Amino acid sequence: MPEAAAPAAAAVVPTAVPVPAAGRPGAQGAPVGRFGDWYVRGRLVRALRGG
Repeated sequence: MPEAAAPAAAAVVPTAVPVPAAGRPGAQGAPVGRFGDWYVRGRLVRALRGG
């Protein structure tokens, strides 16, 4: 399963990470900055894993 999730994450993360930093975290309630990036990545990984 990690083999299947890794390409999807690699394709999504580069476009998803800059967006929260631009001002989207306020709408989602995520922290801003580096913690916001990790927050988004964590949620992305959970979504890809189905949980």
